[in-house]
Amino acid sequence: MMRERTMFRSSFPSWNLGPLQPLVRRLTSRDMMPAWLQQAMRYSTVGLLNTLLDAGLYLLFTRWLGLAGFKLLAKGLSYGISTLNSFHWNRSWTFQSTASALALLTPFMLASAVAIAINAAAMGFSLQLFHQQDIPSLAMATGITLLWNFTVSKFLIFRR
Repeated sequence: MMRERTMFRSSFPSWNLGPLQPLVRRLTSRDMMPAWLQQAMRYSTVGLLNTLLDAGLYLLFTRWLGLAGFKLLAKGLSYGISTLNSFHWNRSWTFQSTASALALLTPFMLASAVAIAINAAAMGFSLQLFHQQDIPSLAMATGITLLWNFTVSKFLIFRR
C-alpha cells in the first residue's frame, strides 16, 4: 500500500494551471482520491487512448496501406497492436507492476480474450433480450467490459 502512495504523487504532472492549481492539487491529493480511483482513472485514460489507436490504425491499414480488401485482417492487426499497447501502459503506468512482462503477458491476453466474449455476450443480451438499440447496447457492453478488465487487471494480473 505504501508503494502506491508514493508512485502517484511522484508522477503528478507539473502543469501550471494558474489560479486553479491549488484546487487541482487538493482534488488529486492522496487524501481526496484513493489509489484505486487514481488507477481506475489511469486505466480509463489508457483505454480511451487505445480505442483511438485502434481506430487510427484500422484507418491507416485500410485507407493508406492497401488493406481495404482485407478489413478483418486490418481490424485484427489494429486490435492486436492496441491490446499490446494497453498491456504496456497499464503495466508500467496504471498499476506500475514490477513483475516480468513475459510472466504477465499470457494472463493479460487470456483476460482480453474473455473480455471479448463478455462484450459480445452483453451486446447480444441487450439487443436480443432487452430489445435495446445498438448504441445503448454498445455503451452497456463497454461499461461491463471495462469493469471486468479493470477488476481482473488490478486484482489478478498486475497485483505485484
